[in-house]
Amino acid sequence: MDLTSPELAYLIATERQAELLADAEAPPSHLWRGVVGRLKSAFAR
Repeated sequence: MDLTSPELAYLIATERQAELLADAEAPPSHLWRGVVGRLKSAFAR
């Protein structure tokens, strides 16, 4: 999987933005766990 592809960058950006809107009240560590988890799963493919 090419992690520099525009499609993946767009997917991550839109998913993260949706997460930020949904979890606006959540602590930053919660958001970082989600980002790190997605990056790990992307690298695992």
